[in-house]
Amino acid sequence: MSAIRKILHAAPLAALAFTIMDAGAVMVVGDANTTTVLTSTDTIIIATNNATLTVTDPGEIESLLVGGDRTQNVLWRLDHGEMDGYRTRFVSLMIGTNNDDDPPEDRAEGIRAILAKMARRLPDATILLHPIFPRGAAPDDPCRVSRERTNAVIRRFADGGRVVWLDFNARFLQPDGTLSAAMMPDFLHPLEEGYRIWAEALRPFLASSRPS
Repeated sequence: MSAIRKILHAAPLAALAFTIMDAGAVMVVGDANTTTVLTSTDTIIIATNNATLTVTDPGEIESLLVGGDRTQNVLWRLDHGEMDGYRTRFVSLMIGTNNDDDPPEDRAEGIRAILAKMARRLPDATILLHPIFPRGAAPDDPCRVSRERTNAVIRRFADGGRVVWLDFNARFLQPDGTLSAAMMPDFLHPLEEGYRIWAEALRPFLASSRPS
């Protein structure tokens, strides 16, 4: 049976004794949109603020998610050893949702710095870079507009090789660009269908990491 692991972020990072650990198919790094991602042999269990979703899928996921994190927090964690000593095929990165008070270009620069640090620590991994999820019911919501400006910058960080742009934001939205309460009741955190969309986007990468 595959190991199920979750870093305990309440512990001082300096006190964590890291050894080389195989994180399996995907290591997930990000903020409040997902609080926990755990897997067993063939099941992804995504426990969120609003729902618990089980998706049958091959592979393992290592969760390095912290609710409320900003880009600055992820950079601090990377600088203090949280990703040291791991091996993984893929890293799923969605960060910046809690930086809505930063200028879009500054938020993008934080994401660029995270990508650079990840590339140094996991030189053999492919980083699956997600856009920041939409926020606000209307397309002209100021937070939505700011996020789209950031997303327009960070998508250029993907080279199709080491960094892959994995964008499924359009599937969250109605044809007219509005965000429904059925998808995100607070217009910020997805319900079960939203997390199903995310899991389905990760499915091909989990499958490609399964031993033949």
